[in-house]
Amino acid sequence: MSNPLTTDAPDPIPDPVPDPIPEITPDPVPSPVKKSGLDEKRLTQLASARKRAAEVNKERAQQRLRDKVAAMDAPITPPQSEVVTPPPHREQPIVIVEQSESDEEQLEGPPGVVFVRRRRPKPKVPEKSADEMRMDALYSRMFEW
Repeated sequence: MSNPLTTDAPDPIPDPVPDPIPEITPDPVPSPVKKSGLDEKRLTQLASARKRAAEVNKERAQQRLRDKVAAMDAPITPPQSEVVTPPPHREQPIVIVEQSESDEEQLEGPPGVVFVRRRRPKPKVPEKSADEMRMDALYSRMFEW
């Protein structure tokens, strides 16, 4: 028996031929993409405006700090008060006290206090019936020990 792997026959599969590698040429440097639709003149104006704004902000911050330091070093003077006239004299308020109609004596108080008889009747509390009184007694017993 012959071994199929050990044959003297020529190799039926030819070696692959490498493809030639194409030369890669570098792309020309792309032009910078404009982020905004401004032309060069406007961009330079914008840059100078930003620079000036930064300077102004820095000057203002320094001025605020100078003002704070000056305020801290300045002696504290009490505010000058203007002559204030007192408000016109007003009488003391009048206090009205209701007095029940059932009171027999007429009360008198200091000046500014007026006692008045009550004209409207007090709300009447209905008297409890015998059943309600018994239920109240039973209810109160629930809490006794």
